[in-house]
Amino acid sequence: MIRYILARVIQAIPVLLIASVAVFFVLRLVPGDPASALAGENASQERVDEIRKDLGLEGPVAVQYVHWLRQVATGDLGTSVLNGLAVRRLIGLAARPTIELALVAYPLALAIGIPLGAAAGARPRSRWDLAATAYTTLAIGVPGFLTAIVMLWVFAIELDWLPASGYVSLLDDPVQAALHLAMPAATLAVGLSAVLARYTRTAVSQALTQDYIRTARAKGLPERAVVMRHALRVALVPVVTVAALQVGQLLSGAVVVEQVFTRPGMGRLMVGAITGRDYPVVQGGLLVLVATFVLVNLAADILAGIADPRAVQR
Repeated sequence: MIRYILARVIQAIPVLLIASVAVFFVLRLVPGDPASALAGENASQERVDEIRKDLGLEGPVAVQYVHWLRQVATGDLGTSVLNGLAVRRLIGLAARPTIELALVAYPLALAIGIPLGAAAGARPRSRWDLAATAYTTLAIGVPGFLTAIVMLWVFAIELDWLPASGYVSLLDDPVQAALHLAMPAATLAVGLSAVLARYTRTAVSQALTQDYIRTARAKGLPERAVVMRHALRVALVPVVTVAALQVGQLLSGAVVVEQVFTRPGMGRLMVGAITGRDYPVVQGGLLVLVATFVLVNLAADILAGIADPRAVQR
């Protein structure tokens, strides 16, 4: 098992390096000179050159990348051109609301999607299956921003049960924080849970056709025990991988949700930085998001190996 974990960690290192290359060079492909755009139309050439130096745009692109990577290795993500604050501090401030949103939305999606998919897979063509199919079709087909708008209209405007916008930290006021989190977290959880429900249904229905399931039934085990102890345990191995991949959808969905509900976070930080062409913030933010996605998938690989020892031997 230790060798398996080390192998997965070593494989993640080049992925992070490739991601850093993509983050750095893709921004350089955007048309236009960011230094000239930030300086303004009537700025002098000296001012443009000064901004270009602050952005690290002097010299060959490869040299710029090596210099930036050295800074990142020391924990220095640069300084925002727009407000002069350290990028690491900006990301730290923006990450807290997004982390709180993810810590509520992700478990909620798991709590809805996996049981719903397991019930549908255990009883094909039953009312559970039909209900799960209807839910997943609607949840996947409706865009996240439309779900957010409908929730705003129903729960904030018509019923006046929940606040329409704003942010309160869980540490400052848990009750108000929960009220402000309810609609954003539910919006994210709907789409994630639908994908998990579909994969879980397929995995459980396939597991129930295996020989060991027929053996368990022949021994007289109750159907609930057959599904929970045998079929679902094996079915959760691919579902864990899919759940990890949904972290990417969670991060991208947070951008939309934070805009609709006027909630601070990584999404709004990235949108503002892209609009203002704040290279250091965009680079640092993208790198943190990509690293988060890679590390979550690394954890999912390790959990899959623990759940299915056969994966360790392959």
